[in-house]
Amino acid sequence: MLRATSVVRKAAVRADRVVDTVTLDHDGRTRRRFALKGDRGLEFLLDLDRTTVLNDGDALKLEDGRLIAV
Repeated sequence: MLRATSVVRKAAVRADRVVDTVTLDHDGRTRRRFALKGDRGLEFLLDLDRTTVLNDGDALKLEDGRLIAV
């Protein structure tokens, strides 16, 4: 399974690297490790070093460099 191992903050997100989006509720924005499915169907594991608050416009960086927009 693909892993998202880091967060790219909104100001640094490059739209050409975004391959999917994930919609999270308020509680879902504060996670460290969790299996997720993007709005377009891409399944991946959120696997961060520590619990992080994800904000609208941030992105999760997959191991292969692609991004999932939050």
